Amino acid sequence: MIDFLLNYFPVLIPIIILLIKSGLKHSIGKHVDEISYVDFLLDLPIDLLFVSIALNVSYIFKAGADLKVGFGMILFQFLVSIIVILVWRYASIAFKEQENITKTLGLGLTNFILTIPFFVQLTQLIVK
Repeated sequence: MIDFLLNYFPVLIPIIILLIKSGLKHSIGKHVDEISYVDFLLDLPIDLLFVSIALNVSYIFKAGADLKVGFGMILFQFLVSIIVILVWRYASIAFKEQENITKTLGLGLTNFILTIPFFVQLTQLIVK
């Protein structure tokens, strides 16, 4: 267990900080209800994707990776982030204005599906 934590430490710490930040953002000074929880879950893929981009940039420069490939990957992540943000907006509207839980869940799940591969790829790079 200790080896696992030490190996994944560079990835786990940013995720933990992100979760703390998001939890505080959605709870301090607000009445916490189901809308707060849904907002937290809908925002999470965007935050994860941008943490992934930041960690990827750091890795590219630290590891001396091929800059063309690295910047191509970062550009691709930015393009995906635009899609994720658009999907997030539609999911948020579906939940708050239309009260359509099925559409909200489908769009939220879509964002997680678009985001998770970047974290898996980044984890594989960092934890070699």
